Amino acid sequence: MVLCAKSTNLRNCSLNFRNNCVFKNVTMSNIECLTIGWCSMSELFFLLIHTTKLRKLNIRYLCNYDYRTLGETHLMINSLNVFLYFVPFNNVELLLKYLPKLKKLTIKGQLDDFNYTDSQLWQTLLTSSLPLLALFSLEITILTRISDTQDIVDKFQTDFWIQRWNLTIDCRYHKSLILVVNGKQKINEQQSLSNEIQESSSES
Repeated sequence: MVLCAKSTNLRNCSLNFRNNCVFKNVTMSNIECLTIGWCSMSELFFLLIHTTKLRKLNIRYLCNYDYRTLGETHLMINSLNVFLYFVPFNNVELLLKYLPKLKKLTIKGQLDDFNYTDSQLWQTLLTSSLPLLALFSLEITILTRISDTQDIVDKFQTDFWIQRWNLTIDCRYHKSLILVVNGKQKINEQQSLSNEIQESSSES
């Protein structure tokens, strides 16, 4: 088993299997950067319990759903890149609530849950669970007959998105709904000045 306590020096790992990765035999691991080819939501939750030092996670194909909780697990993940295959929005919402240190979130996928287009749901999730998020990218295809793309775009034009994020949105309909949202959080002048002072202090 690659991900185990015996592999103390292993920090980066790529598991690009074509079949679903099974992590039931995983013990505590020091892995910090992990790429998974194919994984179910239930296996992912089991994995996260045993990889508390993980900082960067890339999942090329995440499927199914699982609503278990992670209890008091303290996760350090600051970058998540994932392709979702028919995973319900509320399951992703549950997962992200355990990633408060996340700074970069990239979600792609083929879905059938229209909630992924709801700007208010994303706003609530970002403000309540992801306080450090700086980069947000959403590129999804949703199987739906709803084709009012302008309404979706308009709902991303609220004060929250305009004042806090530099946002680009592309929404179109061709047999399925395609939504692409890319956002970079704005840094206010006070925070920018504080960062410059810290950088100057570290250089001197």
